[in-house]
Amino acid sequence: MGGLSGCAGTREVRVAQPGDRVGVHFVCRTAEGEIASSTYKSVADDHSLKKASRFLPANSDDPLVLVAGKEEGQQSGAARAIGYEGAIARVLGGEIVGMEEGSRHTVDVSWNREEKSGGTISMARVRVRPREMRMTPEEFTKGTGKKAEMDVPFVVDPAVPGKVTAVSAEEVVVTFAPAGPSVTTPFGSALVREEGDHYALELQVAPGQLVRSGALVGRITDVNERTFLVDYRDPLGGEPLQCDLTILSVEKGNTQLGKERN
Repeated sequence: MGGLSGCAGTREVRVAQPGDRVGVHFVCRTAEGEIASSTYKSVADDHSLKKASRFLPANSDDPLVLVAGKEEGQQSGAARAIGYEGAIARVLGGEIVGMEEGSRHTVDVSWNREEKSGGTISMARVRVRPREMRMTPEEFTKGTGKKAEMDVPFVVDPAVPGKVTAVSAEEVVVTFAPAGPSVTTPFGSALVREEGDHYALELQVAPGQLVRSGALVGRITDVNERTFLVDYRDPLGGEPLQCDLTILSVEKGNTQLGKERN
C-alpha cells in the first residue's frame, strides 16, 4: 500500500529541455531601472512606471514562446540586423534550459559575442517636411481610406501632423503644422525652423545617444553639422539589461513523452 502514496493528484514538474516550447513573460530594465522591454501590455498602460526611450509597448498580454536551447532568430551566413526585442528573445532562448514551469528568474542580457547584427548608417541631421500638400479628392481617399472633408487628419510624420484645410471638387489642400518649436522624433528632439514652403527639423543628436528606428536600436557614434552615424552592430545598443523572467508553460518539443511507459 505504501507504493501508492503520493500518486493521486501529483502533477509532473516540467523542466525546460532543449527543443521544448516555453511560454514566458519578462520585464527588462536598464542599469538605471527604466523599463526597456516587456511582454506585458499592462506595463505599457501603467504610466507610473518609468520607460526607457527605446521602450516599445506590447500589443497584448500574450506570452512569448521560445524554443529552449535555441537562440531565437539565429541567422546563418551573412549577419542581418536583429531587432531589439528579437535580440532579447534570442539571448533568453539560450538561458531557459533547466528552468521549471512556474518558476521566476533574474537573467542578465547582453550581446557579448563576436557576431554582429547589422552595420552602420549615416543619416541626415536635418529633415524637410512640407507646409502644404495638394491632391485630388480621389488621391486623398485612396491614400487614407477616408472621404476628404474639412479638418480630417492627414499624417505623414507624427512630428508635423496635418489636416484638411480646403476641399473642392478638383482639389484637397492639406496643411501641416508642428506642435511647437521643438518636436519629438524617433531620434530624439528636433528644433523646427520655418523655411519658405517647408519646415526644417534639425535633430538634436549627440555621440553615445541610443536611438530607435522601427524594430532597431542603435548607438550614435559620430555627429557633424550635416549628418550623424548610427551603429546597429550591437542590437541592444551596447547596453546590458536585467530581465525578470517568468516561466509560464513548458511543452515538449522533439522529445517523445510516454514512449518508454508501459
